[in-house]
Amino acid sequence: MGRTTTRLSRRLALHRTAGAPRKHLQEEHGIIVDRKTLEENTEILTCGEERRLAIPEALYIKEMNPALNQQTDNLQVYSVL
Repeated sequence: MGRTTTRLSRRLALHRTAGAPRKHLQEEHGIIVDRKTLEENTEILTCGEERRLAIPEALYIKEMNPALNQQTDNLQVYSVL
């Protein structure tokens, strides 16, 4: 999930080589990520106006509460000097 202006084919290629979808599929399901798996498990949320897409997307994410949509890698806390 996530809003992007990157073409779907490029985004799937990126997910196949790195990122949360690849990590999740390998660690939780023992699946080697391929294009077909990503295509079959991708849902595209559309909205008539691109600038309004953030609202239905936020509601969808809140309702689904997916573990995959959480930022957990490379989180760092910086202390103020």
